[in-house]
Amino acid sequence: MAKRLCAERGYNIFTPSPVHYRAKYQFIGASIDKKAKGVFRIWVRKDSLWIEFYPFFENRPLKQYLEKELGTKILQRRHKSAMKRFKPTRKMVIASEFDEFDLLVPTIHLP
Repeated sequence: MAKRLCAERGYNIFTPSPVHYRAKYQFIGASIDKKAKGVFRIWVRKDSLWIEFYPFFENRPLKQYLEKELGTKILQRRHKSAMKRFKPTRKMVIASEFDEFDLLVPTIHLP
């Protein structure tokens, strides 16, 4: 349901790389509009729904919209500068989706 809601709000949905993301029920979303913020991962963990925004691409209105539509609280995971899985950005998605993902998201390295 969260996948469908994100797609309706103007986000491309991608399959996460199994090398870096091993959770079973998850997806990566990236905003179609380059000016709009929103690159994130959503996954289910211990019967809770979690969202993790890519650094500098946080979109609180999207999180609030999903909470309202799904009728549940979404827990948010914060980034730490030592998290290397976002270097480079393309590690987030499966190999066949690299090119499409790179068109939407610039390579940003954490400080």
